[in-house]
Amino acid sequence: MTDPFSDKPNGIFQILPRIGFGSAIFLLFVFLAGVRIGCGKGDCGQFSTACEESAKNRQPLVEFGGIIYPKRFLAVEGELFGHHAIAWKGGRSSQLALIEADVPDRQVADELAKKEVRAGNNLDSATWDARHDPDNPAADERVEGASLEVHVEWEGSRGPKDLRQILGMSDADYRFGDHRALIPIWKSGCIVCDVSCPGAKISNRSLTVRDEVEGHLRPELDLEKLPPDGTQVRVSIYLAGAVDRVGALP
Repeated sequence: MTDPFSDKPNGIFQILPRIGFGSAIFLLFVFLAGVRIGCGKGDCGQFSTACEESAKNRQPLVEFGGIIYPKRFLAVEGELFGHHAIAWKGGRSSQLALIEADVPDRQVADELAKKEVRAGNNLDSATWDARHDPDNPAADERVEGASLEVHVEWEGSRGPKDLRQILGMSDADYRFGDHRALIPIWKSGCIVCDVSCPGAKISNRSLTVRDEVEGHLRPELDLEKLPPDGTQVRVSIYLAGAVDRVGALP
């Protein structure tokens, strides 16, 4: 048993004379660094379960391929200009979208729901149908649901790009509205909409349908920094804040 009143050094002080003070400091540094290795973010490295959960959150919730059409997107006229960011290629609105997705909008929503992403489901058909009625507040409703980030990557993009950056809409706040029950009404195939639209699975909370009608939806794409129409892309959807900031457009 160690004598607490002994004048002989204990613990680390017994080791120091054998390995040297410098070596002891190095081993201490390695130990402390090991506590944090694995997550590299926040304090989750202190607990394996928290670390595993953080790593899980940094994985995309959904990934799919598609084709991007920047020039065609900017050529859309009327009140639907800039409305559809991503739509399923089999949906009625695919020709109006910036990106035509290879997968149906329902499939994307199903996958998000399966992973227990919080859905809004707070909009109804009147949110769109009453857009020209100033006395109907339905068109002023904002989508609810978990906040998401949409990243797009293509050959030569030098990494994924934030959809908000591509659209020149830094204030966009994409939410999982869901609204699968409304798919039969419009059959638009809309996956990501740039306003709070009941026809989309993911919508931009920062703008309402009324805002769109009044001309406040103004995407600004830099065609010189985007690939030509017909380029294949990869779309990844994450929980907001789950990944580090993506690179700027080249």
